[in-house]
Amino acid sequence: MKTLIVVNSSKTHVHHDAVIIDRVDLTRRSEMINTWVQDALYNDIDVLFLVGDNEQVEYDPNSLTLKLNVNDSYEHTSHKSNLFKKIQEGFRWVLDNKEFDVVYLCDDDVYVNLEEFKKIKIEHDFTSNHFLGGSGFFMSKKSMEKIIEVKDYTHSNADTLIFKTLTESQDLTKNCSFNLSTPFYLPAELYTTIHYCSGRRAYTIHNTLRTLKESGKTYRKILLGYGQNIGNTNNDVITYESSIGRKTKRWYDYDRDPNGWEYHGGYSRSNVRFDILKKFWPYKDGASKYFVIDYNEVLKDYKDEKIFYDNLEMLVKYCQKSCITDDSVFLISQEKKEIKGWEVDEKLNSLLGLTFENLKYSYVYKKLKYE
Repeated sequence: MKTLIVVNSSKTHVHHDAVIIDRVDLTRRSEMINTWVQDALYNDIDVLFLVGDNEQVEYDPNSLTLKLNVNDSYEHTSHKSNLFKKIQEGFRWVLDNKEFDVVYLCDDDVYVNLEEFKKIKIEHDFTSNHFLGGSGFFMSKKSMEKIIEVKDYTHSNADTLIFKTLTESQDLTKNCSFNLSTPFYLPAELYTTIHYCSGRRAYTIHNTLRTLKESGKTYRKILLGYGQNIGNTNNDVITYESSIGRKTKRWYDYDRDPNGWEYHGGYSRSNVRFDILKKFWPYKDGASKYFVIDYNEVLKDYKDEKIFYDNLEMLVKYCQKSCITDDSVFLISQEKKEIKGWEVDEKLNSLLGLTFENLKYSYVYKKLKYE
């Protein structure tokens, strides 16, 4: 089955009618082309980027870019979805000019993990991980034609409009849930796509997956659930600020602190939902060096003591399975708490290198050993 990956790319972002012109951090074609796109082409998976604001429709094979004469802003306005119109026009051209069996539609802040991506078997007209599709939708040609037929695109969100159109259609085969894409924004090895990747983060993930492929290890040091501003100067860099006062900082650009720790969760609209992790653990067995679990973020909502300790035991078991050696899983808390079976070790902050920004003021716990 021949797959074509269609990637939405744009230079401006309209949110609640407040236009931010400089969207350079979200125009990531070069980073994608220099990382996973090259692997995709090598694996006979075609890739096409969609951009707007051109005088005429033109395809540039050197940059893998289809230039369209439609509005180039991403989303949203209170009147219509500019992105949906771009997708429609892109689909028209693709159906007439490209050879493929299925299209994978995603945003330009997605890293496609080819090792996992190639394992997916598509048997339906529409396959989605959930209704928010930035991390990707699979569609048949039949589904693409349904999207092109839509006349009313006043809904401000293209993802929701695509999902609604295709799931409510009576003449498409059953859509299925795609749970190996990322329902939240963790750069984990077993996800088929990793959402919110720009610049440095794309290159970091690319190199991590290359190391995994070559050696079976990643040697990652992961803080699971810790929401932290990585670098004080980064606080002044804003993706957009809407009329309602919402700000999105470029935290997703920075994947590691100076001591090599990666912060998975707590930033970039991200969270660590334990109910999802119980259904699908996204980290490779025996690949990581350390896991540190943020007690406050990952387990704070469990008030029942038995449920809390059952979940803690299960989460530690998952983390330990993904570690290269035993005794490589720790807890961290910003407040000192009594946690049965665990004790604070004041030397661990320094030994592990948990000394960056607020981490040096946290309490680190190690699991007690019983004879």
